[in-house]
Amino acid sequence: EILCFNVGGKRYYCMRRNFDRFPETKLGELVRCTTSAERLKLCDKFIDGDIPEYFFDRSWKGFNDILDVYRLGRLHLNSGGLCAIRTKALIDYWQIDELLLDPCCALKYYPEIEACV
Repeated sequence: EILCFNVGGKRYYCMRRNFDRFPETKLGELVRCTTSAERLKLCDKFIDGDIPEYFFDRSWKGFNDILDVYRLGRLHLNSGGLCAIRTKALIDYWQIDELLLDPCCALKYYPEIEACV
């Protein structure tokens, strides 16, 4: 089954089975919802159809990195341009475990986040 995530007006298509890997995350929980009421607690709008579409009224920046967590099992920050505070907000919103950060990204992320708090 194919799903569509519309984040900030940008559409991303993914295989449903990718989200079985991390069921405790926002997207992992969302794809298991069975009612519209459950879905609307986790996204801003939902349209059912041949390809279900989930809407999120937020910036799309960094969302490819979030989807790669489900595909690859780790978080690599490719998006660039996001400061540590924005990156932390992104990780927290999507409920991704910081321990999934690739070591190369962790070396940059943790010192930057410490400097900000």
